[in-house]
Amino acid sequence: MKINTIHNMNFKALLFFAVLLTFACIVNAQEVNQEKRSGILGHGYRGFVEIERLSDDGGPLLYDIQTTHGYQFNPHFYAGLGIGLCTTLGESASILLADFRYDILKGKHTPFVDLRFSGDHGLVIRPSVGYRYKHFNVSIGGWFRKYENSSYVALRFGFDFGGRKSNR
Repeated sequence: MKINTIHNMNFKALLFFAVLLTFACIVNAQEVNQEKRSGILGHGYRGFVEIERLSDDGGPLLYDIQTTHGYQFNPHFYAGLGIGLCTTLGESASILLADFRYDILKGKHTPFVDLRFSGDHGLVIRPSVGYRYKHFNVSIGGWFRKYENSSYVALRFGFDFGGRKSNR
């Protein structure tokens, strides 16, 4: 019975991620078709769809599927809000988060720093560093849970769309 529940939860998490990725592709396609005009969601709108793997010293593996949406203020600074679905083997929980990102360079290739805050059962601080190539992002960072004094290493893969601000 427990194995069926685990497979069912993994299927739901993958389905959720697939729906978010499909939405991201549709929005990006609309943006490309608009050429230099503002996209359907506005010139500064930027969104992310990501999957994150968390691990610690021997505890259960956690997976977080998340999407954030916000505003690209200039070629470097982005701020947004998002939701995520954090799953382990047997449990899942939704989280709300705030995201602040700084793209170090302009263009298709850039390193970036990202700082997220979430409020699942207290404050969770989530810094990371990463690299973006065109719309694909990869980063490594951590989760620091203040309420239970624990931390995790996080590896995140994602896709971004929108946010075109002068030469980005």
